This record gives sequence, structure tokens and C-alpha cells, in this order.
Amino acid sequence: MTQIALLTDQLVERDNSTEHFEAFLDFFPEEETKIFTWAHRVGQILGPVEQRRVSSSYIGRLAKNKKRFYQWSFLLPFMKKTFEVPCFFDKGIIFSNGFSQNLDWEKKKEKIVYFFDDRDSPNKFFLQISDQWKKEKNKQQWNDFAKIAFSSHFLKKEFAKKYDVDVTTAEILYPFIKTSELPLVP
Repeated sequence: MTQIALLTDQLVERDNSTEHFEAFLDFFPEEETKIFTWAHRVGQILGPVEQRRVSSSYIGRLAKNKKRFYQWSFLLPFMKKTFEVPCFFDKGIIFSNGFSQNLDWEKKKEKIVYFFDDRDSPNKFFLQISDQWKKEKNKQQWNDFAKIAFSSHFLKKEFAKKYDVDVTTAEILYPFIKTSELPLVP
């Protein structure tokens, strides 16, 4: 049985990014996956996320909501050594707004990353406070990803410009919508 690590930046309040992450959960059996996140507030999300195994870092105790998560994000480069994905996972699916793709784990493991644009992020995409760390880590890890996708062409172009990496092979995967919540006919 393949063991899959699902990584996401934060699960502290229910929002658009949580719904997109939950859409990803439907593709993977519960017994084969574990969620890793920098911050998780147990019981705040409800739904499929709370029914899965979730591992989070110490920052989850400090981040009561997304705004607080972004305020405490300057700690992430220092916390990455104490929060790692265990080596027994065969594959990692990373759903990131700019934090989770930098978690350390074995290079030989297959990693797929999906960058999405979080409208609530203070600087629209990637915070400035740990940019140097991200810039160094992104350049190092860029070739380690088996597949890379972005939520929009704009985000793909911004990422390439800001981090000086080649994104020509990256794909565009537009965010999911729940058609049951968006009736097309009144």
C-alpha cells in the first residue's frame, strides 16, 4: 500500500483554500494518507479534514486564525528542522501558498506541488519576511518536484519572476468549484 503525505500551509479556519484542499482529499483513500501542516486548529475546520490524521507544528498553538498564522510565519525557517515528513511516505502532494513546499524530506521521494493564490495573504503571494529562505529553498528543490502546477497563469509568471526559476514545464490547474453550491439555473 502506497503511503501518501498531503501537505498544506495551514488549517486554522474554514475558507476558500480549505475547500480546495478538501477537493484533493477526495482523490486519496483515508488509510493511505496523512496530512502535514504548519498550523492546525482542531475542530475549527470541520468536514473531511477533521476526519483524517493531521500532524502540525508548534505554530498551530500560536495561530488562532489565518491572520495570526501569517504574523507568526517568520518562525517557519527555524521550525523546519523540528517538523519533518517521516521517511516512510512514498509520495507527497503539496498544496501550498508558499510555505509547505519548503519542508525537508528525502530527495528520492516523489513530490508533486500545487501553488495556489490565497486572496487573504497579506502580500497576495508569499510573504516578504522569509523571502530569502524561500528563494534559496525553491531553487534547491525546484528539480526535486516530479510535477508542478499553479492555480493561474498570473501566479506562474509571478513565481518565475520573483524566484528566478524555469516554469515552462509547470501546468495550470484552475481551482475547483463545488457545482452543488453554484447553481447555474435559478
